[in-house]
Amino acid sequence: MNRTQSSQPRIFNALLGSAAIAFVLIAIVLAVPTKSKLENLEFQAQSRAAQHAANSMKVSVSALLAREWQSLGSFSELVDVKDHDSARRVTNAAQRASPGILWAGVAGLDGVVIAGTDGVREGEDVIERKWFQVGLHGRRIGNVYAPHDSRRSDGEDRRFNMSRPILDAAGRTVGVAVYTIRFDWIATHLAESARALDVELAVLDQKGNPLLAFEGFEDDPVATELAGFSYLGAERAARSTSRKSNHVGAYVPALVEGDVPEFGWSMIVRLPAIPPDSILGVAWNSLLVIGLGAFLIIGVVAYLFAAHFLRPLIALIDTADDIASGREAYPEESDSSHEAMVLSRALARVQTTIQGLRFNATEM
Repeated sequence: MNRTQSSQPRIFNALLGSAAIAFVLIAIVLAVPTKSKLENLEFQAQSRAAQHAANSMKVSVSALLAREWQSLGSFSELVDVKDHDSARRVTNAAQRASPGILWAGVAGLDGVVIAGTDGVREGEDVIERKWFQVGLHGRRIGNVYAPHDSRRSDGEDRRFNMSRPILDAAGRTVGVAVYTIRFDWIATHLAESARALDVELAVLDQKGNPLLAFEGFEDDPVATELAGFSYLGAERAARSTSRKSNHVGAYVPALVEGDVPEFGWSMIVRLPAIPPDSILGVAWNSLLVIGLGAFLIIGVVAYLFAAHFLRPLIALIDTADDIASGREAYPEESDSSHEAMVLSRALARVQTTIQGLRFNATEM
């Protein structure tokens, strides 16, 4: 039968399409904030891991340097500035007691080295050296430097000085005790700790310049961002997911803490961000599977709903169109829904009435 053609969508298709569109919109509305939340949780977990690694190394290196500082305190109490031979023995013993001590020395109030490890620098005038000037009146940790006469070009001959006053029984300053510490010893300790924790690290000086840095530090956006916090003096975390760097980093403003002078060193710890096998990555994939499953379930339910409730109505509507066009058509009985049942009976009565009128017209 020819029926009226229309550009309007069929209600069956419209329902399925509407259900699909509604699901897609709901998925978008839920997926965007959910993905953002998962990424934030991932970042928080990663940043906590980086911060934990940084704090672990901080505690370790602080204990290491605190031990050397306490050793210097004991050294300053044992040394006798008036007895050269005794002072030499003490400096030799101090240097041999720790692999981190490159040289131990004692300077008098006149700024001349009285005794040094193996006699090195004895008689040298150090009155202009900062470690001597500050060490006369307080405690000092010097900057990391490489000696001018160093023949090494790899930067692995760096050292720094720690000094403090030598006091007599009356508490008067009678000299300065100094340790020259191998910075490479500290760097090796940190590098081993970083490998054990599976992270990368960089150590910055007071000006934010790297004393120890991982490969690509200068061009790493995470390191650049975190290094900018060196003047703020607060712990920070940052993330980069660029092609060059997919990492999370943590910044620790004070690498060395405890009963020691201010070192002025800070540290950046970096680790890979959002690894493919991360828990949250698996969670996101699981949510995608759940979403696809929900889409299929909604689609099946919508199809069954349309097939059971709408198809009988569509058939009755087509029958009504046939009746209105003058064709002899009777509706099928339908009890799929109250509306379908009422419409089916109404169309049957209409068709019966029309046929009765036609019969009467024929008899006349």
